[in-house]
Amino acid sequence: MTGINRRMVVQGVHLMLGAEPGKPGTAAEKPSTKMVFIGRKLPQEIFTRGLEQCLAGVSSKQHGLGKDARARIDS
Repeated sequence: MTGINRRMVVQGVHLMLGAEPGKPGTAAEKPSTKMVFIGRKLPQEIFTRGLEQCLAGVSSKQHGLGKDARARIDS
C-alpha cells in the first residue's frame, strides 16, 4: 500500500478471512508479499499455475513489480 510503512497481515481459515496491520517495516527491508499455505498433500502445481496467472498481463510499472516478479513455491 503506497505511503504506508507497515506490514499487513492477512489470515484466512476455510471461509473466514481477516486483516490487520503488522509491525512497521524498516528501511533495509525490500517490500515483498509472502503467502503461506498450510495443509497436507496440497496440489503444488495448481497453486503455482494460479499465482502465475494472477501475474500474467499485470503491468509491472503500474503495480510496482520488478521485472522478475513470479510465483515461487518453497516447500
